Amino acid sequence: MALALALMTAAAAAAAGAPEAPGQSDPALRTALVTFADGNTLPLRNWTLSYDYVSWERGQSPASAIQAGRESSALWLGKRVVPMEDARLAIQYGELRRETLVDGRPQPILSSAAREVTVTTPDGKTIKTKVEAPHRDLLAPGADKSTMVMARSLDLRGEGITGTRREVCVLSYSTLVECGGTPADQVVKVEFQR
Repeated sequence: MALALALMTAAAAAAAGAPEAPGQSDPALRTALVTFADGNTLPLRNWTLSYDYVSWERGQSPASAIQAGRESSALWLGKRVVPMEDARLAIQYGELRRETLVDGRPQPILSSAAREVTVTTPDGKTIKTKVEAPHRDLLAPGADKSTMVMARSLDLRGEGITGTRREVCVLSYSTLVECGGTPADQVVKVEFQR
């Protein structure tokens, strides 16, 4: 109980802008406030965007793919690179009809999938575009043309207010990964701050 109170006091002091000990300040501390479809929010410190992808050699089976990831502070949409410091990301969803196996038989289901993103930059400019997987040159720079590259998902990683590492699935680029299966997991807005 004492540890929980100490952590809450430290978090409250940090939020109130309490002075830190000399040499302890971190001018590069970045925060992000994630809003989910059910209305709940999650603040994250020291955030980074993490792009999950797989790669395999042309002519090989995709089952032999190697999973990898790249981190960035920018949103990658196709070949476009959008800096996210002090920006706001809104995600619009649409219905997706697909089949899944239930008791060994295909059953149609209706789910939601991210269809469009809107980025509002610090200067008020709005970028609205369809969800598009990052280009292979961003995911695997230097990979030769015989290497197949497939984006899987975009995750937001950071620390919660207690210092616990958290990871939130923001966008899915493939049916191999499903983001936001429930409103409690479905990210609808992220406000990035420096």
